[in-house]
Amino acid sequence: MGNINDEVEERVVEQVEFETEDGQTVLMSVIEETTIAGVDYILVSSEFDDDLAEDEIEVLPLKLVKEEGEIASYETIEDDEELAAVSEVFAKLLSEDDIELEY
Repeated sequence: MGNINDEVEERVVEQVEFETEDGQTVLMSVIEETTIAGVDYILVSSEFDDDLAEDEIEVLPLKLVKEEGEIASYETIEDDEELAAVSEVFAKLLSEDDIELEY
């Protein structure tokens, strides 16, 4: 397996600007998308950091909570069971491309 950062960068669906609760704008790369029981989720990374080990990249699953036109609102998943289930689905999707997700 090569550098995980290179492999994940190849999977990036799009880059999206997120506004944090304190009004700051953060550019995130959408790595994967899925729908579970009618709820949309995305897996994002804020950066591909050269300081991380070659085989590591930090990702965050987010849940769609509201969509109005082209503007969507996502939030972190607070419920541990929901987070585990969503992480498992993303892990399976990524494993199809030999990318391992630890959660």
